[in-house]
Amino acid sequence: MRIQRDSVTATSSTQRLPRSPPRLKDLKVKKSEIVESQRKGEIAEVHIVQAPSAKRKEWILLFKERQGYSHFLVTDDEKVCSYSSVDAAIEALRTLGFKRAEIMF
Repeated sequence: MRIQRDSVTATSSTQRLPRSPPRLKDLKVKKSEIVESQRKGEIAEVHIVQAPSAKRKEWILLFKERQGYSHFLVTDDEKVCSYSSVDAAIEALRTLGFKRAEIMF
């Protein structure tokens, strides 16, 4: 890092540009992608959340990256995965290799 006197100029060889905000399609993640992200240690939190617009009680999975972005689990045809009970959502997480999740209701 180099700082010049009598000015506010500072330079660094390790400057990073901020990550651009995710596009709507980036808020969705498929099962194979989430397994790979977990293997790399990119997933910080997992939430089981009640679906906001469901007339009947359904639960969805929300994954939060270490960088702060969140992703919904989707099927191969880009529909958000929903589960009829918390138990079913927990079982889905187990099959993906997760051992911990926060339930938000």
